[in-house]
Amino acid sequence: MGDNRDCAVRALQHAGGYEYKEAQAIMSYFGRRLGRGTPWATIHKAFDQTLRVKTRTRYVGKTVYKALLGLPKIGTYIISVRGHIFTYKDGEVKDWIQSSSRMKIDQLWLVKGKKRTRAIDKIIDEGILQVEDPKRRKNRKRYRIGVPIAYPLSEVGSYKIGSYLAYSKEEARSYAKRRGGYLCEDKWRKT
Repeated sequence: MGDNRDCAVRALQHAGGYEYKEAQAIMSYFGRRLGRGTPWATIHKAFDQTLRVKTRTRYVGKTVYKALLGLPKIGTYIISVRGHIFTYKDGEVKDWIQSSSRMKIDQLWLVKGKKRTRAIDKIIDEGILQVEDPKRRKNRKRYRIGVPIAYPLSEVGSYKIGSYLAYSKEEARSYAKRRGGYLCEDKWRKT
């Protein structure tokens, strides 16, 4: 499947050691549309959920060329410049950008490793479905659910009405049930 404007996907792929399809699925899960650029908010959400990163401000405002001269040759860094993001891993730029570039750095993250949990596996699975069927995201519907309030000062049996974005009524019902609540369409109050 052809994709373009995928620099954020490639940065996540190289920095986290993911396969391209997995990185594409993660970005898709957080809101990236196939063949489009990735908004910065989506990039931040994806990196926070999947990578252990630390922001480095020392090189912000310097050119890529000067920063690469000063960065250690061992380690993984994600570097963002205006309109682009790429990975610098073990002394090698993993992108089309030239190491002699005079572009100024907007943000630089040190990647300490990747988070690998069941939640990320679920994100990848859901993202792959969204990549394969872009209309899948539009098929979701909001369901009203009641979930228990867990504040110490609340009365026992107090419920807060909220909404949950799901593909089916059964999915929303199981989500509410896992949290000890109910689906509003089934009954108004838990008995």
